[in-house]
Formats: sequence, structure tokens, C-alpha cells
Amino acid sequence: MEQERKATELPAVCLLAVGVVGVVLQVWGLVDFLTGPSEVPTWLLEFIPPEGHGQIEAAMAAAGTWGWIDPLVKGMGSGFVVFGALKMRETRMYGVAVAASVVALVPCSGACCLGLPVGIWCLVVLLGDDAVKPSFS
Repeated sequence: MEQERKATELPAVCLLAVGVVGVVLQVWGLVDFLTGPSEVPTWLLEFIPPEGHGQIEAAMAAAGTWGWIDPLVKGMGSGFVVFGALKMRETRMYGVAVAASVVALVPCSGACCLGLPVGIWCLVVLLGDDAVKPSFS
């Protein structure tokens, strides 16, 4: 049983790091959105033909209405990855550990470039060895 616990420790720590990076990035994105510019930057308008200015302003208005939802949802997903990684490290709540590994795989999560290989690694460890699942309480 101790060997199975050690087998999940390093992947769980890496999954925890992915989740923490994701949470930090999404908090940064939310703060950036909330404190960012509310109008179209003039330097941007110089590169766009005048007939396209209305589309840019409409996009900025839409971002102002819905732009806070993206980092909030991704931050919640990254928070779930952190929770699942902690449970994987403790070898508790097997289903949550598997679900957190799958969430880390989702390309729109907070740290997707890191989450893909780490999520696959965690799934291989969790699902690949029949002795790992019984070690979870």
C-alpha cells in the first residue's frame, strides 16, 4: 500500500503545481480585465480601416459585458484541479483525483500547456495500475 501511495505522490505534486499556476493566471486575468481599459486604444485604431472601427467597439462592449466570466470559470476549474491534486496526494477520494486529472487535460483550463502532459501522467498512474485504486480511502 505504501508503494502505491509513493507512486501517486510525484504526479499529484505536479498536478498541484498545474492547478496553482492556473489559479494565479486566472486571478491575474480577472484583475487585468477589471482594471484594464474600457475603450478602444487609439494606437489600435490607427491600424484598422475606419469601416472596421464599429466592429472593434462592439467587441470591446461584448468583452465588457462577459469578459469576467472566462477567468472566473477557468479559475474555478483550476481550483478543482488543486483540490483533486491534494486528494490524490493524500490517496483519498479516487474519483475526484481522476476527475481533476481530466480537467487538467482540458485545453481551455488555466495552464493548459502544463496540464496536458501532467493530466495524462496522472491518469496513467491512477488508471494503469490495479493496485492504486484500493490504496485510496
